[in-house]
Amino acid sequence: MTYGQLKNEVLALGFETDLPGDGILRSALARALSSIASERGNFGEVRIGADLPEGRKIFALYRHRSRESARIPLAGRACCFAVSGTGCYTLTAGDESRTEDFSGDGVVIRGFLPEGGGEIAFSGEHFFSVYDLTVFSDTAGEDEESIPAPDGRRSVRMTDLCDDFLAFASPACRKNGETLPGVLLENGVVTIPAGLSGEIFLRYRRRPRTPLGNEDSEVLDLPPECEHALALLVASYVWLDDDADKADRYLSAYREQMAEVRRTEAGRIDPRYESVNAW
Repeated sequence: MTYGQLKNEVLALGFETDLPGDGILRSALARALSSIASERGNFGEVRIGADLPEGRKIFALYRHRSRESARIPLAGRACCFAVSGTGCYTLTAGDESRTEDFSGDGVVIRGFLPEGGGEIAFSGEHFFSVYDLTVFSDTAGEDEESIPAPDGRRSVRMTDLCDDFLAFASPACRKNGETLPGVLLENGVVTIPAGLSGEIFLRYRRRPRTPLGNEDSEVLDLPPECEHALALLVASYVWLDDDADKADRYLSAYREQMAEVRRTEAGRIDPRYESVNAW
């Protein structure tokens, strides 16, 4: 359905030749699309390759004893390591250096390396341990969470994969529908366990695209099964302040139309007929 088609249907519902202003229609449409997205969901799907980038382990364990370590050269795109204790590390590339503090037990630190590589040194006044310093020549994304952790886990932020992500709609699975319980979906982040290979399929709820309402040819972003009922919901919002009775009739008609959609999806088709104008 296009913006122009919707506008003509809304005008027909109100027996009008024009609306008070296009801004009212745009606002009502945005509100209607948001309501439908909450009620019905508008779904998308993405695929993620679970194969981890190859890593090169620099060392398995370093125990710091109150002096600065030797500078360790790092060549690659990114690195990761885990720490236990309190201290800091300094990453040097040419004449530039950056120092970061850390504190905790088993804290995972990931970071991208300067182009051309650099050196890392650990320092602090207390004893601490550094585990599994690993360098990667490539990563699966631009976010630090895409760098594998020392135990092989890797995280991918959904907003890096699709700009319309709203929420996860179902567990991660294979193409054949087999679920992957080891893949954690939380707060818009996909965490892939070590040892998992192949493709992961993710179904998600899409955030409705905000309508511009500048061109009649603009295609509206909503589920196809809801197109026939959209004008009713938009009309109920358009006349909500000026004619509450009319708005209420259109809202009731919209709800009946959507109830019919749900019955059809459940395999129970109601033989009654209702016109698009709800009369």
